[in-house]
Amino acid sequence: MFVVGTAGHVDHGKTALIRALTGIDPDRLPEEKARGMTTDLGFAYFEGPGGECVGVVDVPGHERFLRNMAAGAWGLDLALLVVAADDGWMAQSRTHARILASLSAPDVLLAINKIDAVGPERAEEVARDAAEKAAALLGFRPDARFVSARTGEGVPELKGAILERLFPDRRRLSGKPYLFVDRVFTLSGAGTVAAGTLRGGPLSVKDELVLWPAGEKVRVRSLQTYKAGTELALPVSRTALALPKPRSELRRGDLLAGSGMEVLSGREFLCLLEPLPGDTELCPRDEKGRLLLRPGLEAELVLGSARRDAVVSPYRTPGWLRVVSSEPLACPPGQPFALLRRGGTELLARGRVMAEGATDIRARRTLDAVLPGVPALAAGLGSARGSAAGGEPGADAGRRIPGEDDGAVPVRRALEILSRGWTLFEPGADRPSDPAAPQNLRVLTGQEGRFFFSAESFDRFRVRLLETAGKPGGAVRAELESASGLDTGACSALLGALEAEKALERSGPRWNVPGPGPKLGKEEARLEALLIRADAEGVEPGRNVPQQDGRTLKALCALGRALALDTGVFWHLSVYERLSAAVLAGRAAGERFSVGQAKDRTGLSRKYILPLLNRMEDEDLVKREGDVRVVLPKGARD
Repeated sequence: MFVVGTAGHVDHGKTALIRALTGIDPDRLPEEKARGMTTDLGFAYFEGPGGECVGVVDVPGHERFLRNMAAGAWGLDLALLVVAADDGWMAQSRTHARILASLSAPDVLLAINKIDAVGPERAEEVARDAAEKAAALLGFRPDARFVSARTGEGVPELKGAILERLFPDRRRLSGKPYLFVDRVFTLSGAGTVAAGTLRGGPLSVKDELVLWPAGEKVRVRSLQTYKAGTELALPVSRTALALPKPRSELRRGDLLAGSGMEVLSGREFLCLLEPLPGDTELCPRDEKGRLLLRPGLEAELVLGSARRDAVVSPYRTPGWLRVVSSEPLACPPGQPFALLRRGGTELLARGRVMAEGATDIRARRTLDAVLPGVPALAAGLGSARGSAAGGEPGADAGRRIPGEDDGAVPVRRALEILSRGWTLFEPGADRPSDPAAPQNLRVLTGQEGRFFFSAESFDRFRVRLLETAGKPGGAVRAELESASGLDTGACSALLGALEAEKALERSGPRWNVPGPGPKLGKEEARLEALLIRADAEGVEPGRNVPQQDGRTLKALCALGRALALDTGVFWHLSVYERLSAAVLAGRAAGERFSVGQAKDRTGLSRKYILPLLNRMEDEDLVKREGDVRVVLPKGARD
């Protein structure tokens, strides 16, 4: 399944060419019929080999409707850049080519239309000129085909060229399904219908989607592709989804995405600019040679099928831009965008959306400080293509498919490492060929994958962990995670590194800075000796020691010498370590055991075995499933 779209100057015959290719008139609005001019998106299709459908999106050519053209450009596999043989390359030919390069960078075919109005030499001249000008903007030289939509000459050859370009390039279906909504309507018996170009993975009836930016869950009632009902829609295809009426308004520009898919949603975005098509500059300059992108500039943001007013502010590091939309928007990470002059047609900038979230002045200062290091770090993290990784676009850089290109991934990872301090690389994920390169990158391996720290962040987290563990009695891992701000996997990997360099040592569930422990007072030493003698019977204030001894026992807990069970009984730490080790001895992660089996191993009565198991559960040594306990992986209880 594929989707093709037209582009080109007004009156160069785009709609007529679609009628000739498909037999369908894509002009659907009465105004379009009356004026003989396309003003909004139109849709048609024709059958490819084996009966598979190729969707066709018609776009308006007049500059007044450029925003509607851009709404249809984001999800194409191939664009037909239509140039009339009698007129030749015109202003909107250039504008449309720049939009294609900015939003979708699809494969492109030149369709030299109206050859019935000129001689062969003129048609060849127009084709050569159009190919050269298009190549300067797209980064590759598109092939040309000669057609007459009026007489039908060359139309079968053009269709054959389209199929030849598309169908050898079959792509593996993977990922979550998503589409930007470009049409919303109501049908009797179906309810609310949203239509768009489906990308990512397949979509089935009854699948759950999330409507962004509202974040509302919806379930697909029925599906239709190319006017035929279906139980399964495949990407890339024009797809209509019948949905329950959502609580929030559904409109063009909204994103429907598979549940669990990573989505950037909000009003404020961090964007990475790419050079303007056919240029080395990131944005145009005014008559005095000054860059047009300035703090507070008002522009129009084109993202997916959405068009929103926005205010932009460049960061000090060239190529990074803060964009604040007038209304909430949503997109997958790395989604291409374009900025247009407000109320005009000039392309001000293009690039990819890398992150979202409202930032205060402190967060923006942090970003300003780390952004210069992103390109070098990204280059070491993966083979990012084109300017997103700081390199030069390759010969086929213009043929990437949005949403299926990983060129933005290393940049996002580098941004996460430098701004958050670390990022997780799952086992088997893309990784640097040499973990030591680039310099200043610390790689730690844990049970949950490889964690990448910048040298600065490693030192910062190291200090936090050592300060917390260095308090009297050390700290359990939960306290260390809370103090450092790291999640379980990252904290475990960092603790393992600190243990290996002997900066920390474990004492049961606690971590301590090596060295002599604090000197005990007279009452603390007395009660510690009593705890050791009491062994598994323990000490309980008000039962076998005075109630006022409870305060001193709690002090011993804070010093890491004792712990309290949930029944109010205190044990010496060595007692707990011995009994918990007996319960786990020889048991592999995932192994299940009963309370009775734990009693047999420890010799404890039910009064003590249940509090022991509860404490082990608190320490992430085991978890409870019904009447049994399950041993957790060693890494989860380190």
